[in-house]
Amino acid sequence: MTATQMSRADHLAWSKQRALGELGPRGGGVPAAISSIAQDFASHPDLADHSALTMMTMLAFSGNLSTPAQVREFVEGIR
Repeated sequence: MTATQMSRADHLAWSKQRALGELGPRGGGVPAAISSIAQDFASHPDLADHSALTMMTMLAFSGNLSTPAQVREFVEGIR
């Protein structure tokens, strides 16, 4: 199933799961988690302009989204 065939809710859940997986022991850490969710959101028409992408970018560049715990909390809060 392609990104555009998934419902918004399914794609959102899938994207969050993938991003959180990057925070695990086999993942790439904070940068990979942020990149993962940004790329996944961009691939779905209903999520491509999600306000969380702008907020995530601002928080990351300001250093306020730099630990796995911060990223986990942010990602889990995306609706």
